Amino acid sequence: MRLSVRDLLDLPVVQRARPEVLVGHDLASRDVRWVHTSEILDIGPLLKGGEVLLTTGLGLVGASAEAQRGYVRALAQRGLAALLFELGRSFPAAPEEIVAAAAHHNLPLVVLHAVVPFVEVTETVHQVIVAAEVERLRRTEQVNAELIDGLLFGTGLPALIGRIGNLAGCPALLRARDGRIVATTDAAGVDPGADAASVTCARTVEVFGTAWGDLVLVGREDADRATVLERGAVAVALELARTGSVDPALRGARRELVRDMARNTFRSAEELTARAEVVGFVPTAGRQLMAICFGVDAATPLARGVSAAVIAARHLFGMVLVGDVDRDIVVCAAVPRDVGGSLRRALQRLADAVDEELRLTTGGHVVAVTAGPGVDRLPELVRAISNARESSALARHLGWGVRVLLSADLGMHRLLARLVDDPELDRFIDEQLGALLRHDARHGRDMLPTLEAHLANGLSKTATAAALGLRRQTVYGRLERIEALLGEPHLAERRTALDLAILAWRLRSAGAGRHRALLNRPEG
Repeated sequence: MRLSVRDLLDLPVVQRARPEVLVGHDLASRDVRWVHTSEILDIGPLLKGGEVLLTTGLGLVGASAEAQRGYVRALAQRGLAALLFELGRSFPAAPEEIVAAAAHHNLPLVVLHAVVPFVEVTETVHQVIVAAEVERLRRTEQVNAELIDGLLFGTGLPALIGRIGNLAGCPALLRARDGRIVATTDAAGVDPGADAASVTCARTVEVFGTAWGDLVLVGREDADRATVLERGAVAVALELARTGSVDPALRGARRELVRDMARNTFRSAEELTARAEVVGFVPTAGRQLMAICFGVDAATPLARGVSAAVIAARHLFGMVLVGDVDRDIVVCAAVPRDVGGSLRRALQRLADAVDEELRLTTGGHVVAVTAGPGVDRLPELVRAISNARESSALARHLGWGVRVLLSADLGMHRLLARLVDDPELDRFIDEQLGALLRHDARHGRDMLPTLEAHLANGLSKTATAAALGLRRQTVYGRLERIEALLGEPHLAERRTALDLAILAWRLRSAGAGRHRALLNRPEG
């Protein structure tokens, strides 16, 4: 049991000293770790906290008011439980500075009006403290033995929670992270929504380093129930691992691993590798690691999208890690090294499978699927995840109709996206397209899409007209105007520059009105 300052003052050996509390309230809440006697003025630095100090005040005789205040301040700063000040030998009454300082620092101050040998007080209190510690250890051993017996008996979670409730002397329940009550000793007497601070005490149950749920006792916490909770949470975790009931914990651990890689919140490559092994993500020979990013429509519940991705990716690739990062769903998979040209088809099947799973449940669909480069080692997935997410964001931002892309497809886009705020890029766009862009802005013409289609169709006027669905004469007229504004794009180097400038313009345009200054310049 715990010993409080109130309990100490109620001991017969202390009562003989006729204690009087001058400063202090709620003494029952102040635990006593040990009792010291000292007449040293500078005793503060030698204390660890939780002690009761017995003194006659001899070290304070002749001390200045400031020294007396400093004495009390040092004791309070070290977390002293209480100061017991014996009157008569050094002071007939407690010094005013000591009383005022104790009140200021909320340090309990008790004066003793009768002389009792301090050794008798310390011997008695230390026996009580040691006996309480022995009792605590004995109780801990009893709790351990009961819980181990429950684990070895193998009667399952309900029986184990029943044992925990019996040991605590109150109803107990096991609550998963999603709020489900997995097991309880007394369903009728348990209110899962009750105020935890007032009527319940709880400990987190961790499995494989991830919070699986909470072990809850319906009753106020005390030292004994704290012991039951601590040992019970460990026993429940062992039972979950033993019975294989850890799917939620494994999913959580895998999700957190993906998130930490995506956000670079890990300590070392060794940590990532160890965590992957714990959750069963250990690639075999003949496979490479790949990061795949799903973007789902805004109406799709993210949790449902993650669940659908888990089901589809496991069916297609087997061993996977799946986690949500912001609105992205990231899948880390071990794919065959020889997947080669069939990778796009595999990603398309994966997207179709996720779509079907969503269709059968909440609805929704995949907007874009992008895959980073294949890598050999788990730490290299950090960069691959970044590439896949960046490519996914670009694909959605630019509004392409292509649903499945590899990060290599968007290599130039990712490079230019990093330069999007560079003034040099503005100068490049102006040099290559400025006259055409200003013409379109002023006359409402569609010259830029025409140029883009012309370049995409190898400068074939007939193919450009077919691609745009326009009469050839209309397209011919537009191309003549384009050449008048920009010159002929027949050199390969010029075509490359125009392609890059159009791409840079698209990236800039997707970023909300970045080219007003460019468009407002005069033509010519």
